[in-house]
Amino acid sequence: MSNRFHGSLVQVNDTGVLIGGASGVGKSETTLELIERGHSFISDDQVCLSLDNGRLKGEAPEAIRGFIEIRGLGILSIPDLYGERCCLAESFIDLAFHIEPGDDPRKLERVGFSRKEKDFFGISIPTIVFPGKTVASLATLIEVAVRDHVNRLKGTVSIRKSSRRYRSKALVQ
Repeated sequence: MSNRFHGSLVQVNDTGVLIGGASGVGKSETTLELIERGHSFISDDQVCLSLDNGRLKGEAPEAIRGFIEIRGLGILSIPDLYGERCCLAESFIDLAFHIEPGDDPRKLERVGFSRKEKDFFGISIPTIVFPGKTVASLATLIEVAVRDHVNRLKGTVSIRKSSRRYRSKALVQ
């Protein structure tokens, strides 16, 4: 079972990150910034998705393996620019990001009690939606979201700590 996904795949701190969104929203540029920060590149533009022992896995189609397209620069070879070590052949996918065109923050999660999930072949992947236009670097937001995802897997959800602290202070007053 295999399917192609329009987006990029990188590994951020050993977490497979699938980045999707409409054409031109900044997926490749965000991927390039993550590579520049030392994270591992798997694929740009197209990701071949498959199941491997009940987990979602992604890899680049052979024809574009190792290449990224950056508008204004063209098609670039990541191994030639950053070395072979920054590229991985494949990665399990643990977290997905969808970059929305525009900058309407009213449609986005603010508190963070739970994560939306997207279904791939019956596998639910936590998915975070970011605006395409933001004052923050999308790469920084992805790095922070990966750290938060790892904490959530360990049972630490920041908003729950904040809610408990708020409730205890409200009870004292």
